[in-house]
Amino acid sequence: MTTMDESGSAQKPRWRGVLHKWAAPFAFGVGTVLDRETARAAILAGAQFVVCPTLNLGTIQICNRYSVTVMPGAYTPTEILTAWEAGADVVKVFPASVGGPDFIKALRGPLHHIWLAAVVGVNVNTTADFFRAGVSVVGVGGE
Repeated sequence: MTTMDESGSAQKPRWRGVLHKWAAPFAFGVGTVLDRETARAAILAGAQFVVCPTLNLGTIQICNRYSVTVMPGAYTPTEILTAWEAGADVVKVFPASVGGPDFIKALRGPLHHIWLAAVVGVNVNTTADFFRAGVSVVGVGGE
């Protein structure tokens, strides 16, 4: 996964070469996407999934239009449900470190049908706790 640079550039020529060389064993995506325009640029450059730190309904809409997996960030039950109902494939509980696995477990009660990802605060010591709490995906790295 890569993060868009400050200009919103996915550097299309470089991405195309990487995708052609490594396409079979990997999925290529983009993170820290804040708006639909950046998501579209990444998709046109070959991104196969889009990850966002926030909930932006336009970003979900553009990803759905291009059939690209989208994982927006949300924290409150209202934001999480809104993201899911708008068409998110997985909702990233961000930052998961604030409430930890106990918060995830509490969310799973009323939101058991929503695929959740825990990001930030997940490491080799906490991964199993987050999975036991009910997440489908974890994002490990750069705490």
